[in-house]
Amino acid sequence: MNVYDELGSEYDRYRSEAGVRVVLDVVHEMGGGLHVMDLGCGTGHPIAVRVAPLVAKYFGIDNSEPMLSAFRGNVPEAECCLLDMSNIETIGGTWDLIVSWGSLCHLSVDRQTSTLACAARLLKTDGRLIFTGGKEPGQCKGSVGPHANVIDHYSMGKTEYKALLAANGMKELWAEAREADNFTYLYKKMPNKSDALDG
Repeated sequence: MNVYDELGSEYDRYRSEAGVRVVLDVVHEMGGGLHVMDLGCGTGHPIAVRVAPLVAKYFGIDNSEPMLSAFRGNVPEAECCLLDMSNIETIGGTWDLIVSWGSLCHLSVDRQTSTLACAARLLKTDGRLIFTGGKEPGQCKGSVGPHANVIDHYSMGKTEYKALLAANGMKELWAEAREADNFTYLYKKMPNKSDALDG
């Protein structure tokens, strides 16, 4: 059993409101009718409970069934799926916004690479990708609730994230410390060259 399975709905006691303002700002900027995918949605608190009522579709992905059980109760209007986020290619569809707050960093760098590339493919043109990650490359241990220094965190670093996502048709809009000093990235899916020529 992993730490998040053990915590389940108790996770909400330890989760701050960080991420809500950033995601809401992007949602309001993009307008209505959005289809949103949340990678590592957890219990849905605090982001999904605030964003899901404002969008056309909210789809949460997490690899902890106890967390998803809490998600279903907290965000009944949303859909969710038990899945490791590195397997999102099985979800398909096209999405306006993909969010991964405090979760992508749990994947190894190799798995982050494939997951971010897949996320870029799943986004519609002009879609947005928001995620938190380290500014510099590296690895460290993190804590959650009573569990100290047990959670692995990996970062590719700002330069590598930018290079990877640019190679997958994404443009960095900003990358900076936001909300509780979480280093946060916002990317936009650009039209591919054939689309531009067709237009």
